[in-house]
Amino acid sequence: LRLMFYNLFEYPQNLPVYRAPILKRILTENDPDLFLVCELLSEEGADNILLHSLDYHPTKVFKRAPFIPNQSNSDSDMQQLAFYNSHKLELVATEVFPTPHRDINKYKFRLLFEDENTENIYLYAFVAHLKSSPGRANRLQRYEMAKIVTQQLDYIEPNAYVVFAGDFNLYSSTEEAYVELMNPENTRAF
Repeated sequence: LRLMFYNLFEYPQNLPVYRAPILKRILTENDPDLFLVCELLSEEGADNILLHSLDYHPTKVFKRAPFIPNQSNSDSDMQQLAFYNSHKLELVATEVFPTPHRDINKYKFRLLFEDENTENIYLYAFVAHLKSSPGRANRLQRYEMAKIVTQQLDYIEPNAYVVFAGDFNLYSSTEEAYVELMNPENTRAF
């Protein structure tokens, strides 16, 4: 599978106005099967990406996860979302974890195979946009958000695959959130 994460920068409202063709060129070049994003502002924007940017390949049929408006912060419309090649992945479940700053989205996919007798293989994708800016308070918010993800790892099947994608806004490898994600004592270390 080819995975790609992209910060859409307040899509579709921010400039430039005609962003779908620009995004389509980027997607054509990278050709992902799983396209994970942050800073998506609306379901209309999600549909726009699906219809006008992810239509770049004649044999790939993309679908998207449900758009769930931000539950964490009423001042922010920014949300994460997963788009996926429906010939390779089936969306099994979606879960949202509200935090004091922004939601963290969790998607469970089943890999699809031509041989229907193949044992199920699952991929979990967590997508987050951690708190930005330097400073102790912001660092601790990123750490708390990272802990939400690492705590969820205990509930995932041991032979499933896990990816954590997002705009992490980490400023060093000594930062608490980074140390938490890389901790070898977690169920899985990223």
